Amino acid sequence: MNFVQTNNAVQCVRTRYVDGREISEVVVSFDDQLCTIAPHVSAHLSSEEIKQLEAWLAERARLQNKLKEKPLGTTVLEALPSLLQEATDAVRHLDSLDVTLHNQITQSLNLFSEALDSALHTSRHEQSEFDSLQHEEVLKEQLNSIKSKV
Repeated sequence: MNFVQTNNAVQCVRTRYVDGREISEVVVSFDDQLCTIAPHVSAHLSSEEIKQLEAWLAERARLQNKLKEKPLGTTVLEALPSLLQEATDAVRHLDSLDVTLHNQITQSLNLFSEALDSALHTSRHEQSEFDSLQHEEVLKEQLNSIKSKV
């Protein structure tokens, strides 16, 4: 079971295979502000899926608390690799790019690269601390945290 935040809701998505094809269906959704499992949600889930959702909600709460404590700049930097990947994918699907936007992006990337190189130092990185949350969901929480701090 996957849990996806979209449009102020968390969707519980069940994946199954039919004739060798993967089919995903939204089983139930609930308000993304909830931090416990509502009865109408648990009624649609198996006991194993309820355990998965409990773990997901607990990890999301931990991530949200951790992000509240972090400085805005750190959160922005941690979200940047994923955002750059999304931007890379977007550019690959474009037929053309406005020259002014191209120049602005190139200039910003050059300035960022210089600042990044001058700030380089070795540190321990927190890798995959949140196992139940899909990578996209961690990014969404980071972006929500950035949005609330700006």
